[in-house]
Amino acid sequence: MSLSLTNKFVDKFNHYFDADFKHYVELLHVLVSRNLKTRYRGSVLGIYWSLLNPLTMTGLYTAIFGATFAEYYDNSITNYVLAALTGLIVINFFQPLLPRPLAASLAMEHY
Repeated sequence: MSLSLTNKFVDKFNHYFDADFKHYVELLHVLVSRNLKTRYRGSVLGIYWSLLNPLTMTGLYTAIFGATFAEYYDNSITNYVLAALTGLIVINFFQPLLPRPLAASLAMEHY
């Protein structure tokens, strides 16, 4: 008897979870596509700038600082390039997110 109750609960949970999950995925898709369209509206390269910018900056950092910082990475330029690229991708991902909470809090009415 308890097994059938468990199965009914699991079936009901899966039904509601699937319905809610589909709505959240649709909402996430709409919000992300709208954000990308507004962010890259006036640029020539569009969304490709998100990939080209870290690659260009990694190339510049490697040309300027590569020999100096390669010693820190066991005299391996490849390890330095991977570390610089990873850091730049993370920074470029979070960079537009940081000013938003401040702007939102400044735009709120004070009670």
